[in-house]
Amino acid sequence: MTRSTFSRALIALGIVVPLTAFAAQSSAPPSGTTPSTPPASQSPSHQSSKATKSSMPKVDLNSATAEQLMALPGIDQTTADKIVAARPFKSSKQLYESKIVTKTEFKTIESKVTVKSPKSTSSKQTT
Repeated sequence: MTRSTFSRALIALGIVVPLTAFAAQSSAPPSGTTPSTPPASQSPSHQSSKATKSSMPKVDLNSATAEQLMALPGIDQTTADKIVAARPFKSSKQLYESKIVTKTEFKTIESKVTVKSPKSTSSKQTT
């Protein structure tokens, strides 16, 4: 590369680099204003998925159908049948204590399940 070619290349870079920086600055909102699109961590789709997760009702291990249990991550037909057969549960931890699911599988579904006390049969007596 000759000296004049090298000089031209540096001059070209000298023009291109500031233009690139100018283009990046011009696309940024003026200081003191808020951007029109929220950051990715606060995007509406991200917020709605949090709302969906928190508003979804928990599955009651003592009353859910096998189909409802299979909607949980990692629960297949066989595991759902084992859960139904092992009822009633006093606590959700009994799932891994009784080796129906592994501790890792339990941690995946722990926030999605609950254990309500089994409904007792009617204790009213007719006279």
